[in-house]
Amino acid sequence: MPRFRARHGVVIGGLLSSTLLAIFVTPALYTLLDDLQNLVFRTPRMPLVATERVAVPAPAAVPVAAGATTVAVAHGSGSGNGHGNGSVMVTATGPMA
Repeated sequence: MPRFRARHGVVIGGLLSSTLLAIFVTPALYTLLDDLQNLVFRTPRMPLVATERVAVPAPAAVPVAAGATTVAVAHGSGSGNGHGNGSVMVTATGPMA
């Protein structure tokens, strides 16, 4: 019976050591080697060039029909990428003048 338990101890120790190597040691070594590579093979930085700051005009107001109660703004016909730079459709509801 003791030899059977000794074999289990070796198996469990091997599993534990391989797990620790895979989870902690390998990523740490990879990070260290990557940092060393960046230090050794670093490309020279380009000098920063002063850029001129330009004022951006505010967006123009969209006219709404007189007496309108609500205004709905939606993207039209699926153009754009969903970040507000596609075509815009403005719909006014309520009494129109």
